[in-house]
Amino acid sequence: MTITIRITINRRSILALATVLVLIAVFISSWHAADASGDAAATKCPKLAEPRISQAAVLRLEHGYMVWIGDKRLMYVMYYDPGSTTEGEVEIYPETWEEGMPPTDPSIVPPNGLAQPDRGIGLVWRTQPGVKDRIGYGLSGSTGYMAVIQIEGNKTWFNGIDDAFYIEGKHWKELYAWRHS
Repeated sequence: MTITIRITINRRSILALATVLVLIAVFISSWHAADASGDAAATKCPKLAEPRISQAAVLRLEHGYMVWIGDKRLMYVMYYDPGSTTEGEVEIYPETWEEGMPPTDPSIVPPNGLAQPDRGIGLVWRTQPGVKDRIGYGLSGSTGYMAVIQIEGNKTWFNGIDDAFYIEGKHWKELYAWRHS
């Protein structure tokens, strides 16, 4: 007695096999995680709000950063902690600058090689008590970009141009600080 088995391999059979393997892997991994912790609910990630995208501008200053987030019209003033260039204290101010207002104060002349912040960042820098003296002058002009912002409770994450920031309460930290190493 001879038994002949003929297997035909085509796109449909490969797709069916791949689907079955993925389902088995998902089932085994969720079963294993539930078994290891004793509680299937403990393995679930918390549900975060959808991230949002907004126009933004960032300015690196002598003693920190200032970031404008356009959709909520907020200014983040992020001061360096003593001895650090990657974390510190944050203050948040509403944006009050409007198109048609002077972008800078001509009576303020920055030291050679530094810049006076302009537009909304500059208005907060000039008018909020202590900000200018504490954070210093801009190392260049501000740069516009598109930011992705994620918020969960009192925690906020958003990208800069070549870095990212994490804020919890009144403390901020630069997450991708390759240039400071």
